[in-house]
Amino acid sequence: MPRVLIVLWACVVSVFGGVQITEEASFGRMCAASGGIALSSNLFVVADDENNRLRTYARNQPQAPIHELKLGGFLQVGKGNPEVDVEGAAQVGDMVYWIASHGRNRDGEVRPSRQRFFATRIIGKDQPRLEVVGQPYANLLRDLIADPQFSQFELEEAAGKAPTKKNALNIEGLCSRPDGTLLIAFRNPVPKKKALLIPLLNPGEITQKGGRPKFGPAIQLELDGNGVRDLVQRDGKYYMIAGARDGGHDFQLYRWNGAAAAELLHEWKARTYNPEAILALPGRSNEFLILSDDGGLKVNGEECKDSAEAFQRFRSVLVRVQD
Repeated sequence: MPRVLIVLWACVVSVFGGVQITEEASFGRMCAASGGIALSSNLFVVADDENNRLRTYARNQPQAPIHELKLGGFLQVGKGNPEVDVEGAAQVGDMVYWIASHGRNRDGEVRPSRQRFFATRIIGKDQPRLEVVGQPYANLLRDLIADPQFSQFELEEAAGKAPTKKNALNIEGLCSRPDGTLLIAFRNPVPKKKALLIPLLNPGEITQKGGRPKFGPAIQLELDGNGVRDLVQRDGKYYMIAGARDGGHDFQLYRWNGAAAAELLHEWKARTYNPEAILALPGRSNEFLILSDDGGLKVNGEECKDSAEAFQRFRSVLVRVQD
């Protein structure tokens, strides 16, 4: 069998400004890790933006997922089961909310399947897993465009462009706030070179009661001209991965207290890691798992996302942040 990627590393990768990055590992059967949540310090669930499944992995046995939740039928994506492009996840209690990119595909073509917001619930204690809850919501983009408080961002025009074009629309992050509301984070647009976040105030009403979204005032953050690739909240502080809207390979890790300017914690410039999701590990206040979207890496002469599932891999690193 051809060698694809090294499976596990236990060495220190980087130490920078109070951030220690260790335990780089490789997980099997998928490439394009795009968002997720940690069920425990060992178990985590990850979405793949190339298909419509949520996979649960154990960090101590990374060869293959230990559980899969198929979403195609639940998400009502239609004939051919087109990809939903799930990009972000946020946990509130035992509920986990998921959001798709809500943008066009890379060729600028309309893909209604990418306009989904939905919920799952964590069940089980010894071996926790997810089950779907309520109904998916398919009109979030329409509601964002229609809300006058966001007219300055020209979201309708943005939604007509391929997602990496300047001033296009591409949602990539979702996280909870201490009060149970959510933040929707945009990789694109980046208005006036500031990252855009929009509060979603009633996620449970949307997914379980058929309600319409209620939004709070937009938030704009200075992240060196970049948008948000993912973010997670812990103890009232937000940890976010920033990156270029056009697919550049320089990334940053920021910490934000919800009020002041965001604080730069770490930069990736080696162009060998593609941070796409950040997960807070339960019971470990200063530890996070960061997942890499490795769909573009070469495997046996072709891109990983185009290779047979048996050869697909994505990577993670453990990040410790000092106060």
